[in-house]
Amino acid sequence: MHILHHTKTRFPEIGILAYQLEGTKISGETDKVNKVLHEVKEYLDETPDYFDSKIIKEYERIAHKSCGRSSKVYTLARLLQDDAFPRNNSFTDLLNALQVYEGVVASVYDLDKITGGPVLDIGKKGEEVTLDDSVFVLSGRELILRDEKRVMTIIPSFDTNYFYIGDETDKLLVVLFGNKYLKRRQLIDIMDNILGRIFEILGGKVNSFLFID
Repeated sequence: MHILHHTKTRFPEIGILAYQLEGTKISGETDKVNKVLHEVKEYLDETPDYFDSKIIKEYERIAHKSCGRSSKVYTLARLLQDDAFPRNNSFTDLLNALQVYEGVVASVYDLDKITGGPVLDIGKKGEEVTLDDSVFVLSGRELILRDEKRVMTIIPSFDTNYFYIGDETDKLLVVLFGNKYLKRRQLIDIMDNILGRIFEILGGKVNSFLFID
C-alpha cells in the first residue's frame, strides 16, 4: 500500500493507517451494537459543536475537493441524529458508529477481494463505480483508494460495493484516513480505541498494521 506521487502532490494532507484483522465475527451481538449506537447518538446530542471541529471541517474540505460531496463521518453523524443510520452487519455498524464518536473517516474491506497492493490515486475520468444502488462516474479529480482492478473508496466520502464484508469474510482490512489535523500518534490511538470496542463485542485480533503519510 502506498501513495502515488501525483496523488500526494494534489492531496498533501492525506495519510492512512491500515490494520489487518482476523478472527472477528461479522454479525451477531445486535443488542450490544444497538447500545453503542445509542451511546454515540447521546454523545452527538450533548456535543452541539461537533460539526465545528477542525478535523471534521478538514474532512469536509477534502471531500468537496475530491468529489463534491460530504465526508463519510459528517454524513453518518447526520443520519444518526435523524434516526436514519444505515444498518449492514454488526462489524460495519460498529465501525460506522465508532468513527462518528472518534470524529474520523474509516473503511473496512474484505481482504480476500483485494487484488495486489492498494494505492492512493486520482480517479480516471469516465470510470464508473457502484455505490450502493447508484453508479458514480469519476470526473478525474477524485482522491481514491484502489487495488489493481477496481476503486475501493472515493476518499473521504464513499466506499464502493466491490469489497463489502459479509458473514463469510475471514480477513478484514480496516483503514483510517487522516488529514493535516490527525497525525500518526493520534490515528494510532484512535484506531486502538475503535478496535478495542470492536474486539470487546465481536472478538478478533490484529494481524499486522501499516502507516503511510
